[in-house]
Amino acid sequence: MRQLMVFFTAIRVALGDAIQGARMVFRNTFFMTGLIVAGIALTIQSQPDLRYMTRMLMIEWLQSSNDIPTDINAVERATAIGLDALSPEQVRVANYLSKKFGIAPEPMAALVKVAYVESAREQLQPSLILAVICIESSFHPYAQSPVGAAGLMQVMTRVHRDKYRPFGGTDAAFDPASNIRVGIQVLKEYVKQRGSVGAGLRYYVGAGHLESDGGYAAKVLQEQALIQRVIAAEPER
Repeated sequence: MRQLMVFFTAIRVALGDAIQGARMVFRNTFFMTGLIVAGIALTIQSQPDLRYMTRMLMIEWLQSSNDIPTDINAVERATAIGLDALSPEQVRVANYLSKKFGIAPEPMAALVKVAYVESAREQLQPSLILAVICIESSFHPYAQSPVGAAGLMQVMTRVHRDKYRPFGGTDAAFDPASNIRVGIQVLKEYVKQRGSVGAGLRYYVGAGHLESDGGYAAKVLQEQALIQRVIAAEPER
């Protein structure tokens, strides 16, 4: 009996020693791991290149782990260009409209560029085209009126369906560049038919046969005058 008690006592002592040893190993391992992680973090924090690489690796890992789709060609579909692609005059106009309507400079720069190029092709003033956009949509490319006028220049798609055909159909009304091109064609036709910008604007807004256009033409021309002041302003030195 005494021998059995001695045996069990020895086992308890051995188990206690083993548990104590395991605890020490765990604490030491945890402590060393913490030191290593802290060292790596300090090293990354002190090196800008390492910080950038680590951030990119984390983004890549998160995307792959969450199955987030990627599309490296998305930027090619964006309606945006740098201000360095504009003339000084166009930069002034883009900055003015960007601040006025709360639109980022890059998309505004792209819209201003299209307006300048297309209005020159159709022999209209770019300030007039931009003024129409100001009044019609406040540069909201997905705007739509209750009667179906769509996009930046609020062109009636069902009336001018033929003009959208070269752009693939009326859904192109929500492509900013296509909408501006079609809107300019429509306005040019009305100005030519009616003999003046004011009369053309009345027909553009659908008030050609009405006694009043609700002040539409006056609003557009007033907005155009403001843009013309920006164009005429002395460049900043």
